Amino acid sequence: MRRYSTAAEVDTILAGARSLHDKLSLVLDEDRSLVAANPQRFVDLADSLVGETALDDRILGARFRCNRAGALFKLARYPEAEADLSQAFTVAEQHDDPILLVDCLYTSGLLSLAACKPQDAIATLTRGISLNPDCKRRGVRLRESIGAAHIMRGEYYLALAALDEALAMIREAPVDCTLSSIYSTIGILYGFQEQHDLALEYFDLALRACRAEHNRRAEGKTLINIVASRQAAGSIGTASLSLLDEARAIAAQYKDQDSLGRVALLYSTIYIAEGNLERAEAECATALHIAESAGIPELAFHSRFQNAVIRAESGRWDEAIAAASACIELVQRLGLRRDELNTLKNLSHYHERKGDHEEALCYMKKSFALQFELNSEQTQQTTAQMQARIDLESARHQARLAEAETELARLKAERLATQVERAHGEITAKVLHLSQKNDVLRELQQEVKNALQLEKHDMRLQLRALIRKIANHLDDDRTWTQFEEQFSLLHPGFMQSLAVAYSKLTPTERKVCALIRLQLGSQDICRILGIAARSIESYRYRIRKKMGLQSGEDLDAVLREPLRAEPEPA
Repeated sequence: MRRYSTAAEVDTILAGARSLHDKLSLVLDEDRSLVAANPQRFVDLADSLVGETALDDRILGARFRCNRAGALFKLARYPEAEADLSQAFTVAEQHDDPILLVDCLYTSGLLSLAACKPQDAIATLTRGISLNPDCKRRGVRLRESIGAAHIMRGEYYLALAALDEALAMIREAPVDCTLSSIYSTIGILYGFQEQHDLALEYFDLALRACRAEHNRRAEGKTLINIVASRQAAGSIGTASLSLLDEARAIAAQYKDQDSLGRVALLYSTIYIAEGNLERAEAECATALHIAESAGIPELAFHSRFQNAVIRAESGRWDEAIAAASACIELVQRLGLRRDELNTLKNLSHYHERKGDHEEALCYMKKSFALQFELNSEQTQQTTAQMQARIDLESARHQARLAEAETELARLKAERLATQVERAHGEITAKVLHLSQKNDVLRELQQEVKNALQLEKHDMRLQLRALIRKIANHLDDDRTWTQFEEQFSLLHPGFMQSLAVAYSKLTPTERKVCALIRLQLGSQDICRILGIAARSIESYRYRIRKKMGLQSGEDLDAVLREPLRAEPEPA
């Protein structure tokens, strides 16, 4: 993927494209970074291109709408994103396009997360992974989003496992514009666990990655996360305010509504701590306006909740109660149980300060009941996470065992191959030794014939010399015993099976069978056994007859295959 450094360069490239199809392909394929780094720029550019003429290519049109939906999601324009995504889904399923379908599932999972439906997001994103696209970038982003969904459900161990998988995939094959996002998600995970020092470490890593990737929009979001973590840790200072100023400028540049709303809420919280309730209320109103106009439900809830806190700080208890009451229905619809508990506790406190003790007691009872439910759910969730961790570790252990068994089998195979190679070399040496011995015997035979033609005295001397020479070669039986031992290493059980299956074979015939098994030719066998060429043919004939072979069966082939009675090698 090529990354264009400026919008002007993008315009120059597009101006050289010959057709609408080519221009859209450039936007979708060669400058995908626009979707991640500048979604508003992508939307504006794509809308202007499509406005040129009708789009006939349905697949290209669906890809465009899917990417436009992703860009609209990043701009927190969720209804428009859902409309584009619905059209892209229809085309992807009709044309059975797996890559387009994975992209649709990914964006759909993000929309489920925005709607605070983490279970739906996990199901959708897992389906995307099951399609197994070749592109590593998709696999990384799917796993990262699954991690975010598990964080929302409080399943931190499962979240970390999904994020670890994503990081492992990046290490295998670096993927553009994803490392910063994963570091941010891990930082959010530690923030939810109230490990703020670790969260800040990962947000700092994310910030460096954003700057290395030249992704200013992601840099702005990371700055917001850093300030939020510092605030949670109680270490807000002047430096944090400057980071918020920079984050607001970046969010305004890219028209990132969600980031603008979060910045406003953080400013509001800081002003509350400073006692500047007027400015806090103004920032809170800004956040609420952004949430309602952009359709960001979670931001809307937190803005309303903050609004109630501000009114309570200024002693306007009736207004605080009205604002907090308006939060209840919204937070219940979103399924944010912890936030619902905090709202109920605040309502109980507001009614008590107002002097309405009966209502305060009513909300306190509701908060206790919800606290009990949450504690029970937390216990079940902790148990489930521990079981999931045990299952995961067990699966990893089994995988390591299988890997160890595979390695052991490989080493055994290598050792066996080494033994076979050594046995083959030794038996070849024995065969050569037999051949050389027979050559010596033939020489002796010729010398005896020559001695018979000598005078009696000379003949005796010559025969004594021959006797000594023959004595040196009388270890024929030992040589064949050694041959059989080496042969058994190379072809275990062959000689025994041969003797059992064909008991009528003579020792010499069994030797012939063993030499045929070694794939030696008739001439070599004749030299080793010291017999004539016609004799080997006779041996072959008798062996075939005793083995009951038909005329069309090849003796060499039969002997080179495992015998019916031959045991399997150990």
